[in-house]
Amino acid sequence: MALTIILNPITLMLLTSSFIAILIALITIIFKAVAKKEGSMSEDAIVMYIGGEHESILTLKFPSSDALYWAVLKRVFRNVYNYLINSLHTGNVLDWLRYMSMWYGFLMTLAIMVSILVVLYGW
Repeated sequence: MALTIILNPITLMLLTSSFIAILIALITIIFKAVAKKEGSMSEDAIVMYIGGEHESILTLKFPSSDALYWAVLKRVFRNVYNYLINSLHTGNVLDWLRYMSMWYGFLMTLAIMVSILVVLYGW
């Protein structure tokens, strides 16, 4: 025989909210216990950071193809690049959020249009 408990909505909301709060507190305590102490530096923190590459990359005589690709893009689209850098690096989070929302909206519109074309024309 199963036990059925019928709760009013307020009691149910309080129980679920307290359960979630206890769960978040436990996760926070576990994270704080497992996390490294602040101030301890690993060996990787001391090594110079060169775009995610090891220092041996500096000994290569030729740049990678990625470096050439970005150099061409920065040279050809210098005005667009400078506009984006100047508009996004204002230090205001709302400027960044506005740009990202616009870009996400553009991508969503493009995806919807492509999906409609695929459905209508069966590409």
